[in-house]
Amino acid sequence: EIVEDIIKKIYGEKQNIALIGMPSCGKTTIGKILAEKLNRPIVDIDDEIFSVRKRSASEIILTDGEEAFRQIEKQIVAEKATKFGVIIATGGGSVLLKENVAALKQNSFVVYLERDLALLDLNDRPLSIKNGVNALYEQRKDKYVEACDKKVKNDKSPNDVAEEIIRLYEENTGNKRT
Repeated sequence: EIVEDIIKKIYGEKQNIALIGMPSCGKTTIGKILAEKLNRPIVDIDDEIFSVRKRSASEIILTDGEEAFRQIEKQIVAEKATKFGVIIATGGGSVLLKENVAALKQNSFVVYLERDLALLDLNDRPLSIKNGVNALYEQRKDKYVEACDKKVKNDKSPNDVAEEIIRLYEENTGNKRT
């Protein structure tokens, strides 16, 4: 029993929390709050892409196409998912590639942030504008559900949503905040 408790504690400290969901559903905002509350670093996949490529996700999609962007995203997700004890804010379409989902699932508690489509910001979201938010959601919703360990509605304050995620994470790992 003592060994089990130690294993759960270590696992809980090392497991990542990965946030998935539609573009502008709150992954980065809530990820930053989680990082602060849990004293963990945050890895924002879109920021990492910009850091490596010196262009934003939307710039890459508009100039090189979605497929080229997905390949860059796949490399970054594969690299960052190997970290331990981080908060990962994925891009909205990260779940489209099974390799990304597999990489995240290796060491992450994956949370699907669900938000009312009418509240999503289309600014600087070329795929949401091109395809329409409803069509994009229909294309991705099953993939979000299949990839996640838990689904959380983002319909409260960001702080309250972060607290709900922490509660679910603690239930999953058996590891409580100190």
